Amino acid sequence: MLNIKKRIALCIIATSVLVIIAGYYKSIQVGDLIGSYTDQILTNTDETLPDRINSHIYFSAYSEKELEVTSEKSIKEIVSLLSDMEVRRLLNPPDSWGYRPQLKSTYRLNLYYESDKTQTINILNSKYIRINHNTYKIIGYPDLAYIYEIIISAQPKGTLDEFYYEIIDMDL
Repeated sequence: MLNIKKRIALCIIATSVLVIIAGYYKSIQVGDLIGSYTDQILTNTDETLPDRINSHIYFSAYSEKELEVTSEKSIKEIVSLLSDMEVRRLLNPPDSWGYRPQLKSTYRLNLYYESDKTQTINILNSKYIRINHNTYKIIGYPDLAYIYEIIISAQPKGTLDEFYYEIIDMDL
């Protein structure tokens, strides 16, 4: 009788652990993460998109370019691309692994809302994204180079060196 109770208890514990692990590692849409944050900061407003996005494009560990995106069309494209990404939680963030920035794959995006709230999204590379200080593993292969193209194309003509436009066509 005692042996059967131990087996039942062990099965319940094992099942509970499996359910917790599966729930922790299930995929999450970035849009849900961004949406839950914007729902918290934007209560009682119709505001859903940021007014502007301040972007930092990393070319290497030592080189970056800061650019601002204010075009509503470009902001919608960036937010849509981010929202469609799928991620999962991590136990060990890549800080301890010594990741390196990758050209056309590493960005820090600050989304500024009319309500004076800011949301930070840091795309560490093609594998990891940090949203409001929580790091997630990117599932699949989203087109991160397209973010670069959107940001560069949103800049007024003549404000950037031709070098930045040439990078768009580079296949990395």
